[in-house]
Amino acid sequence: MLDLHLIRNDLDTVITALKRRNSPKDTIDTVYKISEFDIVWRRIKKEEEELRAERNKLNNEIINAKKEKREKDATKFISRSGEVSERVKQISEETKKLEEEMKSLTYIIPNLPDKSVPVGKD
Repeated sequence: MLDLHLIRNDLDTVITALKRRNSPKDTIDTVYKISEFDIVWRRIKKEEEELRAERNKLNNEIINAKKEKREKDATKFISRSGEVSERVKQISEETKKLEEEMKSLTYIIPNLPDKSVPVGKD
């Protein structure tokens, strides 16, 4: 299995090594697909982290509003916290699907040849 970090950090080297190995075009296309999935995954994961931070902040606001007897504000914060929690749940499901898809695709990619291996006919 090819390491996802290698694809993320050094895509050109991976593609070059696969070409040296005479890998079929669909294998190279799979590497590009993994790279695209990874970009989407990182974007979604960032949104998830931001929403979790917002939810934590809202929870603190709810506690403070209840301490200060501001029930209207507390209700508003609780409502928003519910919306954020639902979105976090959706994003978690999306990221899990992307992770599984990327992992299954990485199993298709062959090992990269060492740089010292000469290019052969096959």
